[in-house]
Amino acid sequence: MEEKVSVPIQDKPHTVTTLEPGVLEKMVDLLVPLHQKQNPFFVPAFLCTYRRLTRTGQVLDLLFNRYAHFQPNCEEDEQVKNTLCSMIAMWLDQYPEDFCQSKDLTNLNKLMAYALLHMPSDRQV
Repeated sequence: MEEKVSVPIQDKPHTVTTLEPGVLEKMVDLLVPLHQKQNPFFVPAFLCTYRRLTRTGQVLDLLFNRYAHFQPNCEEDEQVKNTLCSMIAMWLDQYPEDFCQSKDLTNLNKLMAYALLHMPSDRQV
């Protein structure tokens, strides 16, 4: 008897799952702290699955609004910036299509604008 294998079709739009209010925000709020704690599962799992919940632009908006203000010469803020750089570099490396697929490159432009404003010059994405 032949075994049937289900293969996802890449051309079809992603199915978006409905979440209770605030759940996506809570998940995005956990990205940096759990990455700082070197949790090997949360960020990769989120990056792999968030497209079922929302669009890249919304995740970037939530992330960049959460980390919109930093204190000068604050060690804790510098650690957050370094963690953001590391996490975004992982995202760009594993899912470049999230930033380069649209014709107007909206997500890439949003990322670059944030990086130029907030990231340390030696760690920019």
